[in-house]
Amino acid sequence: MRSIFYFENKIFKSICFFVLFFLFQLGCSKNIKNNKSLNTFNFNIPYSPQSFDPLLQRGINSRYLLNHLHITLFKWNEKDQLVLSGADECDWVQSEFVCELKKNIYFNNNSNLSTKQKNTNLSLVKAKHYIHSLKLLKEDPKSEYLDFKNISFYAKDDFTLVFKMKKKSDSFKNRLAQIEISPRPEKKYYNNTIEHYSSSLYKISEFKKNQFIILKHTKNNLYVKVYFIDDQTTALRLFESKKLDLLTQLPVREFKKYLNSKQIFHVNMSRMDGMFFNSDIDVNLKKSLFHSLDFKKLQKLYYSIGLPGCPALPQKLYNKMRCYDFDLTKANKYFELSGLKAKQIVLRLNYSNLGGDDIQRGMEWMAHEWETHLGIKILIEPLESGVFLQKIKNKKFEIIRKGIPLDSPTCLDGINSFLTLSPNNVSGFKNNKFEMALTNLERDPQNKNLCDHALNILHETYAYLPLGNMYFSFLQNNKFKGWYINSLNILDIENLKYK
Repeated sequence: MRSIFYFENKIFKSICFFVLFFLFQLGCSKNIKNNKSLNTFNFNIPYSPQSFDPLLQRGINSRYLLNHLHITLFKWNEKDQLVLSGADECDWVQSEFVCELKKNIYFNNNSNLSTKQKNTNLSLVKAKHYIHSLKLLKEDPKSEYLDFKNISFYAKDDFTLVFKMKKKSDSFKNRLAQIEISPRPEKKYYNNTIEHYSSSLYKISEFKKNQFIILKHTKNNLYVKVYFIDDQTTALRLFESKKLDLLTQLPVREFKKYLNSKQIFHVNMSRMDGMFFNSDIDVNLKKSLFHSLDFKKLQKLYYSIGLPGCPALPQKLYNKMRCYDFDLTKANKYFELSGLKAKQIVLRLNYSNLGGDDIQRGMEWMAHEWETHLGIKILIEPLESGVFLQKIKNKKFEIIRKGIPLDSPTCLDGINSFLTLSPNNVSGFKNNKFEMALTNLERDPQNKNLCDHALNILHETYAYLPLGNMYFSFLQNNKFKGWYINSLNILDIENLKYK
């Protein structure tokens, strides 16, 4: 079945494409006149940032935009290895984690956003500037996932930052790759674009909300232009007309056209995406929903490498793959055990409309499968981002699809999504055996057997329906080198060069 918004969206998006294409052509003609077209790397993200403060903006904007403006102590490279970035050296000294900062990193203001400011460097980045962010994090009740409440920190000198805790943690340094723990000139939030600062190799050159942003490299004549385009088809047409160097999402319906192209590439993502069910739903009804989906058909629909129904984590993080099977005999058995009548069941299926047509296709397919195999009625309801998050917070949903990008490419980070207090624990999952398994994994985070054990508990308890290990597909025109997208879906352009 198709949602009631489907055809209206198609007409609206067609109109948007022609309008955006016209505006895009005007913007590009100006670039050519300014001789910036040859040294400008162009790509797209869905929407304009509401803030450039890394403590106030997360999601795709952090991973494709803000990380070019803010340096962190560590970062994840193309091979999912944690490497030093803003520090020369970090190591444990008993129960203290000590970082010696680089002494050649400067803050830059975005002077050309305001004629009132002078184009000068603000200051060297020092340990106290990291502490400004850490203190704000510690005071913020929404930052539980970074867990700095029980950690103290201080500046031993201008360029030595020390973290003190009760005991050594092998996974602690993973947190120091988070953009929230980037240096800031003062202990305050930066809501105003004009007063914004940067501490990386790029600074903001021009910003037009809901249209584009231009970043300029501080040491050469290289520019990066990011267009805000929320329609995948529009973005693809602009790539095909050579206005984009990188297309950040290839629509599924266009896969056949590019399967053998040299422009397409895929990245194996570290995520925990899945379907979540309200805890009020009868457990046997939930099990029947799991086993009444033909996962191989869904895999074919998305041209997916990973099989839906199997763990979402990359398989390199664990040993044994356990998947839910498509079994109508089993599904009907569980349905009978629920004691419910098919005609009495109407379930609402929610998802965020930020996912676009690709997510909509999958939700329509699931609804059709459940209606066909179980005879129940499914109402599909896409939601605006704010409404979507509010439904999750208040547990006011029946079935909901949620994408869960990880902050580190580790099993521990994925499993942490199901901690009782985690904002990603959408269904309110709670299990004593699981909590114990998580404690053991924290002590030995590289142990694949412990990862297996935790994943098995999620599987056996039907905690959620994983959508399989995901590969994101992109298009590039091969004009630039020195950039990459890692499994956290973070674009790195630190070494960007024109070929």
